[in-house]
Amino acid sequence: MAEENEAQGALIRQSVAATPDGTVPLPLEAVRYGLMRGEPTQLQDFVFGLTLPQPGGYMTDALDVPPVTAAGLDAFYILGTDDTSLARPGTEFAARLGVEPRMAPGGHMALLNHPEDIAAALLELL
Repeated sequence: MAEENEAQGALIRQSVAATPDGTVPLPLEAVRYGLMRGEPTQLQDFVFGLTLPQPGGYMTDALDVPPVTAAGLDAFYILGTDDTSLARPGTEFAARLGVEPRMAPGGHMALLNHPEDIAAALLELL
């Protein structure tokens, strides 16, 4: 899984670097085999139809700010156990907040296709 995550991350970083506006283009294959692997084709097509290019800097650049927890704010980061659609390891995104990730079943779109697992993870954190 770690090799697959790194390969997907490298692909995302290359895609961002190749666009003139630094966005993440989202081809249908990325939805089918990354974001929503194993989900019904009809759902994949529907979600793909709703997507827009996303700013790539959030996924590729370091933030030069203190973690939000340094400001006294509570923060949590829920990471899907099967998420292979991140440009960097989920632990890095959690570290930006100053927290360790809370693992939950599912992939990148778990909030959409496994909301009960995400709700359970949120309730455990509270």
